[in-house]
Formats: sequence, C-alpha cells, structure tokens
Amino acid sequence: MIWSWDIVEPMVYFMDLGASIVFSYHFMVTYKNYSKKNFFNFIKQRELEKIYANENFPAKELERLEDQMKMVERMIKSSIVINL
Repeated sequence: MIWSWDIVEPMVYFMDLGASIVFSYHFMVTYKNYSKKNFFNFIKQRELEKIYANENFPAKELERLEDQMKMVERMIKSSIVINL
C-alpha cells in the first residue's frame, strides 16, 4: 500500500479548503457563481487591464469601437432580413 488514509485524508481536506477559499474569493470579487468559464474570463480580463495600463492603451476607445461595430452588424443583419 503506497498511500495510507492517515496521509490522504489531510491532503484532501486541505485541497478542498484551498478550493473553497479560491471559490469564495472569486464570488466576493465578481458576484458571479463560480464556473471555469467565469473564473478564467475574470483572470483574462484582469491581465488585459494590467497590459492596457502598462502600454497606455485606450481601452475605453476600444470598447466604444467594439460597441459601434456590433451595432452596425445588427443593422446589416436586420436589413438583410427585411430585404428577404
């Protein structure tokens, strides 16, 4: 027997405790339920904000242009549907 229960039980306990702390932190910061998708989106967004700040990238301008692009795409789709 390689692993005895005396070793495995504390390992599992501390792994679950660590996961609970990470999930609780994620919920308190984002107010969203934990899922892998939400968690990794949170990490990605945080890293992007750091990069934007370091490079003086105009993030607000990018968001404005993305919103404008979505609006134009919706207008094009609605005009295609109307013309059919």
